[in-house]
Amino acid sequence: MLSNKFFLLILVLPMFINAQPIKEVIKTFYKSKQVYEQYWVLESNPSIKHGPFVSYKQMTENQWKDYKKGRLNLDDFVQYKGFYNLNRKDSTWYEKGNTRSYKSGKKAGIWTESVEHGQVILRYDHDRQMHLEPIFNVNIKYPPKARKNNVEGEVIVTYFVNTDCSISNVRISKSLSKECDDTVLNKMAVITKYYQNEERNCMMKEVEFKCRFTMTE
Repeated sequence: MLSNKFFLLILVLPMFINAQPIKEVIKTFYKSKQVYEQYWVLESNPSIKHGPFVSYKQMTENQWKDYKKGRLNLDDFVQYKGFYNLNRKDSTWYEKGNTRSYKSGKKAGIWTESVEHGQVILRYDHDRQMHLEPIFNVNIKYPPKARKNNVEGEVIVTYFVNTDCSISNVRISKSLSKECDDTVLNKMAVITKYYQNEERNCMMKEVEFKCRFTMTE
């Protein structure tokens, strides 16, 4: 959860950042009391954002009622949150669920993007201008037949990564059951789809993908 302490920074810098007087701007949604944007601008030029910034997505009518009753937190509706330095994004930003870094308005550091319902995290290093190896958190469902037969254990898939980041020689190196094996192999399509990237060179290597099926009550 994002903290409102973010905005208390301005109290530590009593109305001055880089020795420039600033003032707060608060905007609300049309015909609503809910805050849409909250940020600071230069007193000398209100068109220049300078300081902390946050924007929110609009609540439904029921969500607004729950918020007024203290059941919901405004931070749960944050869309963008970060810091402007003379109208340029600076430092770390929260942008629709992703963390981004900026330096004087330019993209910096490693940016991530969640795809396939969170099963794949794509990464790009803006400092080195290159794609990085994706992070996989593949969601594999227990095959109904295997669950019915109380099948438990581990499936291991072995595959080879080529220098062009393509994947080949996919095979089951440790089998559990046909249903479990097929389920894991089908999910390999997600890994194969996102692993290869023409802008990234890979080191040739053999990789193991392990999946454990465990019955829970």
